[in-house]
Amino acid sequence: MVLDARDQAAAVLRDIERTVRDLTKAMAAAAEESQRLALGLTVAAGGLLTVGLGAAAFLKASVDEAAAYEQALSLLITKGHETQETIGAIGERILALSRATGFAGTELAQAMIPLEQAGYSGADGLKVLTVAAMAAEATGEPVATAVGTIRTALASYNLTANDSTAVTDMMLAAIKEGAGSFGGLQSALSVIGPEAAAMRIPLKDLLAIIADMGRQGVSTSVATKSLQFMLQELQKPSAAAQEALSEIGLTQAQVANEISSKGLVPALQLIHEHLTQKFPQGGAAANQVMAMLFGNVRGLAGAVDVLADSEGKLPAIENAITQSTQGAGETMKDWQIAQSNLNNQIREFNATIQSIAIYVGQALLPVLKGWLATLGPAIASMAEWVAQHKGSVAVIMSVAAAVGILGGVVL
Repeated sequence: MVLDARDQAAAVLRDIERTVRDLTKAMAAAAEESQRLALGLTVAAGGLLTVGLGAAAFLKASVDEAAAYEQALSLLITKGHETQETIGAIGERILALSRATGFAGTELAQAMIPLEQAGYSGADGLKVLTVAAMAAEATGEPVATAVGTIRTALASYNLTANDSTAVTDMMLAAIKEGAGSFGGLQSALSVIGPEAAAMRIPLKDLLAIIADMGRQGVSTSVATKSLQFMLQELQKPSAAAQEALSEIGLTQAQVANEISSKGLVPALQLIHEHLTQKFPQGGAAANQVMAMLFGNVRGLAGAVDVLADSEGKLPAIENAITQSTQGAGETMKDWQIAQSNLNNQIREFNATIQSIAIYVGQALLPVLKGWLATLGPAIASMAEWVAQHKGSVAVIMSVAAAVGILGGVVL
């Protein structure tokens, strides 16, 4: 009996010990779960705070973007020919172009101002801006530079916006053949474009010679001066130039007629043919005639001499420029290639995000303008009061500073 009682007591103790042990494990598990829950709540709260701060930053950025874009569009009215009635549609088209080419909407709007001032407004301005943005993305140049170059060519040759695509096609082809960049072409065309147009020299001929001289290593600035001198000599030849033409059996009238009827490259070919007929072996006599005709300016003699090359570089360049407008055109082809570039894809993605920010900001601008209209008079009154009570303001600020210091010491 005693043994049975002991065994029963031991069994009870073991049950109690097991129960306590299980209860302890359960309490530990509950505590651990509680900690995980607390950590989860902390992380969730931090996430919500981060999201809140991110949203606030995005809203501020949206307002800034929308305000800058609104200002850029307003310049198309105050500096250009747009109106309050047309600017909304213009703004939408510019943002669509921004998403397609990766240029910021504000940048595109600012680039359109010179087009407006040149008479290309509304749909015409957008047409030129679009082809300029595509070409700029394809070449990696600023859109404003491409716009300026195309605008210069259109204005020099009195062309319309409908001609902008063909003009841009030829420029891209010329750049590939040695013309350098849109920036260089703009500098050249701004100087020699109007004079060449007045002489009825086709733009493709002008671009071909600039490209050919670039291939020879002649800088755009030197090429521009050289071409300017050459055009002046061909249009109004000096006595020495007329003597040189006579020496090889030509007259200024013949050369001028060749330029106006066929172009500058055929005219140079004509001069070269007569030069080689007169001086089959070349030599000092031929060089002297060239110097009398074109002057001792680097590049001009090469522009004619290159016609004798077996490759026929100058005519080949001119042909490449002519062919650039065929089919889809050089601009579209180059732009489509640029679309596969990762860097351009990132730029276009960023431009899309920026467009979204502008749309959000545009929705907030009326509210902010209302607040500013309400707060503006009050702030102005406060500023006026401060201006009239400078002494009192100084005393108040001094007392406030002293109280702040004392409060810090006591605390």
